[in-house]
Amino acid sequence: MTDIEEFERRILFYIISNMIGSEADAIGQIRHLKVKDRSYSGKGVFTHFHAANGTETERFDRHVSDDFPETLFIRLNIGFTIFFAGPSIVTLEGYTYGSDPWPEEALLQIVWPKEVMDAYRRHCA
Repeated sequence: MTDIEEFERRILFYIISNMIGSEADAIGQIRHLKVKDRSYSGKGVFTHFHAANGTETERFDRHVSDDFPETLFIRLNIGFTIFFAGPSIVTLEGYTYGSDPWPEEALLQIVWPKEVMDAYRRHCA
């Protein structure tokens, strides 16, 4: 079991706060997530987490997705989906569009808006 990476925490927070709301219960799970495994497909990454409630399930009840505009990334066309089992965050999938390879190094170049980082620090840091 390993710790979640900072970038994954920020992506989770960004999507949940934008798609569900900044007061969503899922926000509180982010700082406690532990990685079960992480795999790369060449065009994306799957990070599987231990469910917060201790249950492990293969069935997802719901998911939320968001595409990231080029204003956040320098020439990247990527998206992410968060999968939930019940109330628990269980998987984060990152993917590219078209024939673009997964931009591992370029993800460090994300430019987060100040208001996003301020909210992130209040809730997750």
